[in-house]
Amino acid sequence: MVVADFPPPAMFGVDGRKFPEWRPGQVEAFQRILDSPNRIVAAGLPTGWGKSLIGYVSGKVAGRCVYLTSRRGLQTQIMADFQAHNVWGQSNYKCKTNPDLTVADGPCHTGMKCELKDGGCDYYDAVNIAALPTTKFTVTNYAFYIRRLLRPDSDGDGLGPVDLLVLDEAHRLLDELSSALSIQLRRTDVEPHGIPWPPDRWSKADAEDADKWKGWAVNTALPAITSAIARQAADNNAQAKLSSAAARATRRLQNTQTALREMGKVVGEWAVGIHWKTKDMNFSPLWPGEYLQRALLGTAKKVVFMSATMNIKMLNMLGLGEDDYDFYEQGSLFPIVDRPILYDLAVPNMRFSATPSDWTTWLSRLDNLIDARLDKRMIVHCHSYQRKEYLMTRSRHRGRMVGHTAADATIVAQQFRMSPPGTILVSQSMTEGWDFPGEDCEVQFIVKIPFPDSRDAVIKARNKIDKDYSSYLAMQTMVQAAGRGIRYNGDRCETIILDGASKWFMWKCAPFAPMWFNNSVKRVPSGLPTPLIKL
Repeated sequence: MVVADFPPPAMFGVDGRKFPEWRPGQVEAFQRILDSPNRIVAAGLPTGWGKSLIGYVSGKVAGRCVYLTSRRGLQTQIMADFQAHNVWGQSNYKCKTNPDLTVADGPCHTGMKCELKDGGCDYYDAVNIAALPTTKFTVTNYAFYIRRLLRPDSDGDGLGPVDLLVLDEAHRLLDELSSALSIQLRRTDVEPHGIPWPPDRWSKADAEDADKWKGWAVNTALPAITSAIARQAADNNAQAKLSSAAARATRRLQNTQTALREMGKVVGEWAVGIHWKTKDMNFSPLWPGEYLQRALLGTAKKVVFMSATMNIKMLNMLGLGEDDYDFYEQGSLFPIVDRPILYDLAVPNMRFSATPSDWTTWLSRLDNLIDARLDKRMIVHCHSYQRKEYLMTRSRHRGRMVGHTAADATIVAQQFRMSPPGTILVSQSMTEGWDFPGEDCEVQFIVKIPFPDSRDAVIKARNKIDKDYSSYLAMQTMVQAAGRGIRYNGDRCETIILDGASKWFMWKCAPFAPMWFNNSVKRVPSGLPTPLIKL
């Protein structure tokens, strides 16, 4: 169909003031999604393509659509932009029978009958409405939807039959599946019930042995927890009204029982991670792609994966073969000159063994680059608290630098956007999910190739099988970071990578990056690169 002949966005029920016309490529994108003979369509769509509108219109044409996101902010945005029916997780709703509790800890989970489940409970009302055939467009998060599909009475659809399942932020699918399927146990879950905590008694090798944990779960921990649940139920029955404390205690015991049962049933390769300080345990599937169909895709007739960093390797890690999907990738709509990605070889390799002299050389180069860009707001992606502390105490520009914690990140980001030019936000964690358009940020520095922590049990196990796994994750993080400061056509932001490892990393790992990123990459010539013209 010719784009000029296609109805404008407002004809599909969206706000014509916000979406007055189709952007280049949007009509072709959802035609590709709907016309593909493959059940799965994987779309690599960079910033500026309007992925959410593409997903919405595709769903509107297909029939009933469920739209999944990773981030609360995006879920809220989809709900507002498209008048979508929204479902949060249980912990986001207050229990109507006990306002001290959320629905996640409500009495209905203790075996007590609650008539509000059939009408009057905000959570169950939202779920029941989402499952109605007349509800055509629902937005929710991965964690909720996966739990719906994995419940014992599931028939393969999480919220009723689905014509189109939209998986936004699809580069996070491996993490979302791992998180939903992982089993966490804390020593405080079992020790109060007379069960010794294994890592205190086992060797390091035994504590990292999945089969050893499975045996302990079935033969030792599960019988004791089941008895504790029976005692708690007797105490609950003796109460005229179930107290908040009793409800929470019951729910925690039930969650522990479920975790132990699941641990005993797992098959395939799983990794055991033990927290170095608390000795709490995390039990995770090594390659959760084998659960993709049962835990996420269900009976959906068509599924679209959407991400700015979509690539073949990710699809392969999810266990999909080339015949399972239709993959297509689009270039950026923004001119390359407005979004250069420069890697600077005038710095040492900033690996863990970098010497004090290496750190000094690296910092001097960063300070010199900042000198020429003081008319702009800048972000330094430092990837660790240690590097952040070093920069904010030793840089010549430390007086211009602001940092943040996990708790105050939103406040600090907003203050940064309103700060004078020359302010530098030093962040260990803003590579994804944050937008700094226009003058909010015109320069970004990635001061270390962001390899993941190789001590993590799952990453360590995956690296043994796939030697490129950590490099793949590092490239994904860099690509996401590069998109924080360039958000619309006419925007302008340069990204400078300051790590000598980029000499080999940028060419060897180029297949893990989308074409819009690779097309922007240039090596810094001798001397200092000329800054972009200020917006």
